Amino acid sequence: MLIKFFFTKYSHWRYENEVRSFVTLEDKEQNNLYFADFGEKLRLAVVIVGAQCNVSRSLVHEALGDLTPFVEVFKARLAFQTFRVVRQRKSTLWA
Repeated sequence: MLIKFFFTKYSHWRYENEVRSFVTLEDKEQNNLYFADFGEKLRLAVVIVGAQCNVSRSLVHEALGDLTPFVEVFKARLAFQTFRVVRQRKSTLWA
């Protein structure tokens, strides 16, 4: 029953096309947090910078490092007439 809970998502958020996966925790501990390495079984595909996030485009690319050419990155904004979060199409509005 608990597994079903982890894989259930509110139907109105289906536009996000989110994929949820679970991995086993290894010995890689940093400040009581565990991380899974990207590789053949786990690939970062998209980074969406939130509407209220002040992180710059250059800082995101610096953090991605060698993954930059393989990861889609974009800034989000609030939609004008709905309660949705959408892609900011005007690239000049994100430095």
